[in-house]
Amino acid sequence: MSNRPSLHVIFTMNCLPAAPRRVPEGPNSWEQSLRAIDGYCTRLLNAGYAVTLFLEPHCADAHAPLMEELSDRGVELGLYIQPQALGSQAYLGHHDRDAQHTIVRLALEAFQDAVGARPVTCRPDLFSANDDTFPVLCELGFRQGSVSSPGRDLPRHAATWVGAEPDAHYANSSSRLRRGDLPFLEVPVTTDASQRRGGIAPDLAIENGTLEMWHRPLIEGQLRRMETHDVPFRVLCFVTQNRFAFHDRDDRLATTLQEIVRYLDSLEEQYDVNPVTIAGAHARFRESHAANGRGQV
Repeated sequence: MSNRPSLHVIFTMNCLPAAPRRVPEGPNSWEQSLRAIDGYCTRLLNAGYAVTLFLEPHCADAHAPLMEELSDRGVELGLYIQPQALGSQAYLGHHDRDAQHTIVRLALEAFQDAVGARPVTCRPDLFSANDDTFPVLCELGFRQGSVSSPGRDLPRHAATWVGAEPDAHYANSSSRLRRGDLPFLEVPVTTDASQRRGGIAPDLAIENGTLEMWHRPLIEGQLRRMETHDVPFRVLCFVTQNRFAFHDRDDRLATTLQEIVRYLDSLEEQYDVNPVTIAGAHARFRESHAANGRGQV
């Protein structure tokens, strides 16, 4: 058995609907979206890494045949909760508990109609949430997600995560910032919560910069933090969107993704690197806590 500490690596992609005017951050066309998703998943799967896609229901429906193929290849299909795509004028965390329940239920049902499977993993648009969000997600049958971006402080998006737990943990029934005993594993996007610019803490978004100038310093800083604090379940969670040319081997972001993969491979000298989906991380988390006699929290 290896004496190296385990390091779980999660690659995610937010899959937004194409070009609706009220949601400008999405891809310009469904063709752009299709190529981005297929290119991202193919590159990572070929390199031995797992992928979790967070699909807004319109996107899931537009790409249903590809989603079936990717699911058969082990890609996890999660729900991306975007109230604006359902006609709301506000982000998820701006809504009260009852309204959130309705929004998430409608999105869940539309997703299930599109892909024929019920999602149990989710992420809200722009990490928008309030203290009612985790209980609502649990009530609707979600078992894990990537809801938070520790250090982020954007009240206009109802995305205030200053002081949030930076590592994987079971969610709390009364505070989105603290660990608790809800049966929902929260896997935050990896950030450096000690910094913030424009309300956003630096995170492992593929598009943020090059490996050497952005990702490697951020990763190494977080690995040092985990080591210093003896974090028992260590995760690196990457994120990107379905509007980048990951299918084009000459594209800057495709090159960055390949460099990140090679760097992660090199960490095998220090860590037992485990590529997982978010659902896979939850299974490993349960095993780890059971082995250590810790229960859920």
